[in-house]
Amino acid sequence: MLRLRLKAKETYRSIARCIFEKAGTGLTNSPDRGIVRGITCQEAPMTGRIVVTLAAVLLVSLAGCTNVIRDEMGKGADPSVTIELLKECPSRYLGKLVMLGGMVAETRNTPDGGQLEIVQFQLADDGYPERSQVTGGRFLATAPTLLDPLVYLPGTLVTLTGEFKGTRTRPLDEISYTYPVVSIREIHLWQEDDEPQRPFGIPGTNLIDPYYYGHDVPMHFRPEGVIIRPNQ
Repeated sequence: MLRLRLKAKETYRSIARCIFEKAGTGLTNSPDRGIVRGITCQEAPMTGRIVVTLAAVLLVSLAGCTNVIRDEMGKGADPSVTIELLKECPSRYLGKLVMLGGMVAETRNTPDGGQLEIVQFQLADDGYPERSQVTGGRFLATAPTLLDPLVYLPGTLVTLTGEFKGTRTRPLDEISYTYPVVSIREIHLWQEDDEPQRPFGIPGTNLIDPYYYGHDVPMHFRPEGVIIRPNQ
């Protein structure tokens, strides 16, 4: 299996190199326009149809890079519902299935179940919470079962889907803070090595290498960490 993955990886990059070796004469007017990433390109006739065909192969490869977290966990969730909307008009979204993510600030357990206090971050296309100083604030994620503080450590990045239960006001330091409350349906714990890295880009296009996460499989097989479905 590993050999097949490596072969696919080599094939993908060979196709990309072939396209730009053959089309290299049209990339720039400089004298070294036939050199792409140190590879000398032999000027040879190539019809536009062949270039388009090879490019299509790349696009088909990338088309398989589905957003696993969003596709699997986000089923039924309305992507237009943001934490800001939940705060502004909570009654409108009661009972709605939402998808949120961010960084765990605190884990609590009571006789009624577990509770996470989460600092919200914007979700990337693949569901990854993008670390930023910009946040929509904090929200609470609840479960009827224990949420182990040694699993949900402060600083852990999570993405979750759940039913919006309204808001709850309680002290935060020396202020009174109103939290949107979500009952967890599924929650995904991101691992440190899941954080996106800068992709290998193909010059002159918006195409990227689907293996750029450093693994021997394409992006849609990116490590998923832990997905937990609390008992309802």
